[in-house]
Amino acid sequence: MRRNATLLATLLVTTLVAGSCGGSAGPTALEPGPILGDCLIEPHYVGQVVLNRWRSFPLRTLFLEDSFPAENRARILALIEDGIEAWAEGTGGRIGSVTPTSVDATADLVIEARELEQAGAFTTHGTGTPYLARARIVFDRETVARLAQMDDGALLSALAAHEMGHVLGIIGHPQREDVLMFELGPLRPTPADLNTIGHAYCTSKGHLAPQTGRGATREVS
Repeated sequence: MRRNATLLATLLVTTLVAGSCGGSAGPTALEPGPILGDCLIEPHYVGQVVLNRWRSFPLRTLFLEDSFPAENRARILALIEDGIEAWAEGTGGRIGSVTPTSVDATADLVIEARELEQAGAFTTHGTGTPYLARARIVFDRETVARLAQMDDGALLSALAAHEMGHVLGIIGHPQREDVLMFELGPLRPTPADLNTIGHAYCTSKGHLAPQTGRGATREVS
């Protein structure tokens, strides 16, 4: 997708893996997850980020629709959904598929908007199992309203796709500029993004994610 050189949005993208999102004092034994990807397929940036995985898909996903701005809400949600689905599309449905749910208590992924102090979005995961669990993407309300009004909305879809990369197990940002998960990168998952997330799913075992991990400013033009 071509960038519009006249547009620039500075988006704070923070990844937190925090015990406050739920979980128990220690890891819970689970059956191994299915192998869904291949290991170390080039190009990739496996050594530049922390990787973890969900045990299985689809992720039960709850949109807190009323938390998003009322104006252009349908467009905002559609653009976010487009970004969320980009990883499943890029992996042929193997990694990142979602299914809607209306029950917060059983949702694997909750997506909402709040009034944040800084523009952009952030992602959190729960802890307590060796696999990723109980993820949440929080968008800044002003940011989604502004990006939804720009051209075809590609920047909002890109922000959602970037956050979904964190949800799926890419913790942190790589130091290469030609990938979606860089602080300033393309607007859709690239082969390097897809191969990196594939590496996270080339083993059946999960890993206890770090307690905290912080991202940085993402600029999309």
